[in-house]
Amino acid sequence: FIETLKKGKNIIYYGAPGTGKTFGVKSNILNIVENEEKQFVMTQFHPSYTYEDFIEGVKPARLINGVMSFELKDGEFKIFCERAKIDEDNFSKESNFSEAIKKYGYFFFVDEINRAELSRVFGELLYSLEYRGKSGKIKTQYSSLRDENEYFYIPENLFFIGTMNDVDRSIDSFDLALRRRFVWLRKD
Repeated sequence: FIETLKKGKNIIYYGAPGTGKTFGVKSNILNIVENEEKQFVMTQFHPSYTYEDFIEGVKPARLINGVMSFELKDGEFKIFCERAKIDEDNFSKESNFSEAIKKYGYFFFVDEINRAELSRVFGELLYSLEYRGKSGKIKTQYSSLRDENEYFYIPENLFFIGTMNDVDRSIDSFDLALRRRFVWLRKD
C-alpha cells in the first residue's frame, strides 16, 4: 500500500462488487496512521452529492423572525484540507516516507466515488488535484463571498483515495481531464 502511495496522491481502486476494495483500503489506512480521528475521513458519494457538500456553498443557516438566513459554509473536503495543512510542513521535512505518512499523512477516502456527478462535485479542483501545495492554489467559485478573498489548495500531505464498482457505472463517468489525475488500480 505504501508503494502505491508513492506512485500518486490520487488513487482509484475499481472492480466488481465484493472484491474487498473498501475493506482493504480502509484497513491499510488505519494500519498506517497514528491518529485515526485526525488523519482519516471516509465519505460515500451519491447522486445528490454536490460541490457545496464537498468544497463550499451557500446554505441555509437559521430562521430569524420567520426569515431564513444563508451562510457560506465549508464542505467536508475543504474542512479536511484545512486540518491537514497543520502538518504539511512536518510531512515535507520528514525524510522517511513511511514515517511521514504515519505521523503527518492525511487520507480522504471516498467510497462509491462514481455515484456522484464528478465534474460538478470537483469543479475547479482539477488543477489542485494535480499540483499539490501552494503551487496549486486556486480561487473557488465562492471565494469572492469571503472577506479575505482567499485561495484554496490541497496540501502536500493529503491522499485522496476512491473506490468504485465498475459494474454499477463504467469508468467513463470520469471525464478524461479528471481521469488522468488518478492512479487506477483494478481489484479482482
